Amino acid sequence: MSEQRRVEKLEDEKWAEIRMQDLRTGDIFRIYELDGKLVITNVGELTGVYMWRCYKDAYESKDWPGTYEVACSPYLPFQEKGAGG
Repeated sequence: MSEQRRVEKLEDEKWAEIRMQDLRTGDIFRIYELDGKLVITNVGELTGVYMWRCYKDAYESKDWPGTYEVACSPYLPFQEKGAGG
């Protein structure tokens, strides 16, 4: 069995571990590396993003059978609540 990153889904304001393939449209999630470090983006204006929202159910990768992918966008809670910047 291969090692996998840990995935957590936000449910009722608490984080719960979930398998990548169980993520569904609308789910908010975060990922941890094998060493336990939280995956945080450091690319351009997405720097610092560590939470994502699925806009499509998880699906099996065409390039890596047995591996799942998700179509997602950055989740920025302050934007959801209408806070200004």
